[in-house]
Amino acid sequence: MRATVKRIAIALPVSLLLFTTGCTSPAPAPSTGMVLLPEGLTLGSATPASNLGLILDRRGDGQARVLAADGTDGWTSATLSTPNPVTVECPPQNVSLFRESPDELSPESAQTLKPTADKGSLLGAAVKTYPASQKQLLAPPRLRILLPVVKVRCGVEGYAPLDWLSLRYTAPSLDAIKGLVRGPFLGPFAPSLRQASPSTGTPATVFLEDKLQPQPTTQAYPEVHAFYRNPAGSAQTLTVYGNGPSRLYRFSQPPLNLVLPDYAPYPLRIEVHDGNWLVETVSIFGDGAYSTLFHLSPDGAFAFHPLSRSSGEEAKDVEASWQWQSGKLQITRPSR
Repeated sequence: MRATVKRIAIALPVSLLLFTTGCTSPAPAPSTGMVLLPEGLTLGSATPASNLGLILDRRGDGQARVLAADGTDGWTSATLSTPNPVTVECPPQNVSLFRESPDELSPESAQTLKPTADKGSLLGAAVKTYPASQKQLLAPPRLRILLPVVKVRCGVEGYAPLDWLSLRYTAPSLDAIKGLVRGPFLGPFAPSLRQASPSTGTPATVFLEDKLQPQPTTQAYPEVHAFYRNPAGSAQTLTVYGNGPSRLYRFSQPPLNLVLPDYAPYPLRIEVHDGNWLVETVSIFGDGAYSTLFHLSPDGAFAFHPLSRSSGEEAKDVEASWQWQSGKLQITRPSR
């Protein structure tokens, strides 16, 4: 199905590029902070799908634990630039902290305390990772986004899932960002991205009950949940906006506003091959979850493919995978 939509220009301010690659100072590197990651970096055995990363900890052997903005977490011995300091926003009315590290006591059993300051500093992170919300536990492991529980000082010291917090730092130009940037990392970029959010009445394609239909947007989308720039083509971007449980996925090239009105679907995996957008989203509802793969071709043709399903009844669960190979989309489904 083809979706014809109006192109909306994004006006983004140019900021000073304060990030560098390579060693910039002989002094000991700060133990935490934000950096642009060098090309080809691996974190443990994984290659991050983002060139923006947060240093969470350092060891005496020179290795650094890095959380990439796409959620990839691991240790590396690569030479990193001097990190920019990070401020943690932790307003007491919205955030509670765990007294104990989740490495010692599960969050379900830990006592909580309220921050006594709206802003604080990042002190490190627990070894264990957890889903951003209890709802994600209803999804199969492959469909979850696991992020570290970080240690912060916001007047008092405690631990909190990274998704509960917002990070503030001196950011590079948005044009320097490649790959996926998830919510906690979007703080410095959110104002300019929010200004580019489609207004009410903008032409869009709505995906509802496994059907696609053209329909203008009926509301504004003031929240910014994710941003992606094609590493191989800087003009191709995708921004995920939100309003309550509804999400709007805004593709720049080819232009498309995709509205997913229910269940707050989050982007699990995004890839661009030969101009083809492949975006897998995950929605959680009731006692289960499902994922859908959206395929936007360079000529504007648009299609969707239902993938995994989890209902709490193992006999009815479906787990499918996909890859782009030899210029074609290949979906592998289990045989019953």
